[in-house]
Parts: sequence; structure tokens; C-alpha cells
Amino acid sequence: MLHDKAVDFISDNIDCAIRVGAEVDPATVTVLLAEVPRCIVAAPELLRRFPAVVDPTSLSALPWIAISTFYQHEVVLTQPESGQTVSIAIASRLSTDSLYVAKNAALAGVGVAVVSSWTVEEELANGTLVELLPQWQTAPLPVHLVYPWARYYPVRLRKFLDLMREVMPQIAGMRQPEKG
Repeated sequence: MLHDKAVDFISDNIDCAIRVGAEVDPATVTVLLAEVPRCIVAAPELLRRFPAVVDPTSLSALPWIAISTFYQHEVVLTQPESGQTVSIAIASRLSTDSLYVAKNAALAGVGVAVVSSWTVEEELANGTLVELLPQWQTAPLPVHLVYPWARYYPVRLRKFLDLMREVMPQIAGMRQPEKG
């Protein structure tokens, strides 16, 4: 199954789930498998209507597309070289829980969005979207394998976990988790 709703392991008869984003259910075991890098993008037409984006504070003046499951009122950026972190207040023109709606709205010039980098590779290459402040990064999204806590785990679950630890970071758009 592929969906965004919370998993009910018992009623859905599911052994485990792969979840992108923070896992908060204390009744589950959460194993970090990979992470999804993200970037800040906008359409060139939108950017022509606003002052140039020269630093993170410039982003506050732009209209935004919020992905409600990950950010709504602020975006936190980090400069990897210096370790400096900045929190930017944003005003959303559109709020969605869909990565594809956010991407398409950015392409249409509705606003700036933080999206998974893999979803916009082609648009960045052909110039229909521009990456803003590439020297600043938003936190990557964690990819977890989640399963209910139990006293005993079947061999098939343990083997699946081992396989996912090996395979997930190699899937296009994902990377090995950075050590924190």
C-alpha cells in the first residue's frame, strides 16, 4: 500500500511501514534508513517580481507554498560550512500536504517552496525552476522503517530490516543518513 495516512498495524494487518518524516508514535520501533535532501525553489517569473534573494532574510518577502506536514509558518536553514542556523518566517499563499501540488504550484509561479531535491532535478536543469540560496540547506527528511514493539520479531521482519538498511540509501533521491 502507498498512502500518507497513519498506519494502524493491527487493523490494517501490516507488519511494518516505511515513513518519510518524523515518527512520533512511542508504541513503535523506528529505525532510520535514509534521508531525502530538500532544496528551496521558485519559478524565474516569480523571482522577477521581487527584490533579489541575497541572503536567508530575503526569503521572508516572498510568497510561499507550505507543505503542511513539514513546514507552515517558518523554514529553518543551515549553512553547512559554518554551522550557522537561521529561522525564516514565511507567509503562505497556498498550503498543501502534497509534494506534487507544491512543485506544480512553484512551476506556475504561485510561490517559493521547499521540496525534495529529486522531484525537481529536471526543472532545475531546464531552468523552469531556480534553486534559491543553495549554500543554505533545509534539514533532510528522515526515512524510517516503523513497526510495533514486540518481545519477539519474526525472522522475515529482521531480514526485511537488514535489506532496507542496505537498499534505501541507494534509491534515487535518497542518501545515507548523516551522522549527527
